[in-house]
Amino acid sequence: MIDEKILEGHIQLAEKGKKVWQEVDVAFDADLYILLPHVADVYNYYALLHIEQYLEAKGAKKVVLLFSEEVIAKALPLFCQREVLKHELSSADIDALLKYYALFEFTSRLTIVSLTRPYDTCAENLLGVHGVTKEDLLCYDIFHFTETPQKNAPVYDGKDKDIIDFLALGRQ
Repeated sequence: MIDEKILEGHIQLAEKGKKVWQEVDVAFDADLYILLPHVADVYNYYALLHIEQYLEAKGAKKVVLLFSEEVIAKALPLFCQREVLKHELSSADIDALLKYYALFEFTSRLTIVSLTRPYDTCAENLLGVHGVTKEDLLCYDIFHFTETPQKNAPVYDGKDKDIIDFLALGRQ
């Protein structure tokens, strides 16, 4: 039997997610939104590493990157020369947006950089099988590339510890 209070909580969160989406979409009216729902996650690093190829493959002109950690906005110019709009959301808003998306896949213009949210693809079970890496999983399972493009890590000579730590994710 379903606990009605729990169900009501999920529905309320999804309703909040719908409002978050509507506010973001009205504000930007973009061709493509890329959501990075995790904090300090290696998939965020690989998403930025391959973002230019992804944007080219999607043919998107107006792109908005949605995230909750400020370092994404600071690191983006190291990875991408194209104009990408940035919009920071609270973790609570991201949770609500994901709850709404799990309930109703409301757009094809949203790419969620996660193998576990809003639902688990179980792709990480392939890690290590025939040399599969997290970068491969991002490229195949999230960006739907036919191969993992060879891309060098960006060079950063600055002293911003957040950016240095973020770039270190690519060496894990």
